[in-house]
Amino acid sequence: GNPWPVPRLSRHNLGALAVQALAQQRGLAWQWRWGCLCWMAVDDVTNVALVMPAVPYNLAGPAVRRALDSLGASCHDLTVVHDDIDLAPGRSSVKQSGSAGGNRGVRSILDSLGSDAVRRVRLGVGRPAGSDRGPMAVGAHVLSELEEELLERWCGVDASSHGSGPGPLDVLLWPPQAHEACKPRRG
Repeated sequence: GNPWPVPRLSRHNLGALAVQALAQQRGLAWQWRWGCLCWMAVDDVTNVALVMPAVPYNLAGPAVRRALDSLGASCHDLTVVHDDIDLAPGRSSVKQSGSAGGNRGVRSILDSLGSDAVRRVRLGVGRPAGSDRGPMAVGAHVLSELEEELLERWCGVDASSHGSGPGPLDVLLWPPQAHEACKPRRG
């Protein structure tokens, strides 16, 4: 995500907003980590750490690299959740490796890790309307306000939903056996 002055509810912040919602749904608490300039929320049940760099999105690579180092993890342990203009709004895709596809935040991460073997969950925000596909039009599009439908699809969280079962990102990020471990116990 992007810190101020980029609007918090912009399309470009969709990945960060979805990760925040996932932490809320899981009942995870964020803790500040100075060494990597990131917020982290750790799920001890599944041994998964959610990481949100507190730097501009397009410069997130060094912070992500330092976060992985602090966790003793590698690029093969990482899943990056980000917006993608090449997918229609509401669509998603998982990519195991390859280029950044023009996404500067992803490029920063790949460059900092020295590898393109990074799993990515791409959340579609679509392309700008009209015929202008230049950098200014794309920049204006991703920095504009996120549609309510997309916010609800990827970030909709009922405050009482902790432990109630997997949401849309759970299915993409956690292995199926983790869902079983996180179900509320009856009795």
